[in-house]
Amino acid sequence: MGGSYLKQKPKGEAVSEARVSLRERGVNPRALGTNPRAMTERTPTPRTEAWDALAEFFGEPRTKTEQARFGKVVRELLEAGATADEVRRACEYVQRTFDSPSVFAVTAWFSVAQNEKPKPSAQQQALDQLRRQP
Repeated sequence: MGGSYLKQKPKGEAVSEARVSLRERGVNPRALGTNPRAMTERTPTPRTEAWDALAEFFGEPRTKTEQARFGKVVRELLEAGATADEVRRACEYVQRTFDSPSVFAVTAWFSVAQNEKPKPSAQQQALDQLRRQP
């Protein structure tokens, strides 16, 4: 019964392959306390790149609720055609602008973050003000 679950089709082939390869090496993946999916290489897709960009700024979600929130945000960003760089730019904007931002703020302020113009330095502002004076 201990290895019978390997004969059944698991939800993902990558998980099955990871379990088999670990078991072949005599390692129990559950004893390691790791997720076999996390131990396999992922092919970068727009979805995984957007997820990874969010995780850089907000940390990897650990609970189902956090994962669901990340999933909703990633889905909405991909529907908008967002790239990983745009997601990073939006995350930077949200974290710079708000005291305690949530992952939902990324979608709420996405367009604003993309259209943000860099603010001139205090010195540049003073020079611009002097140039405007008659």
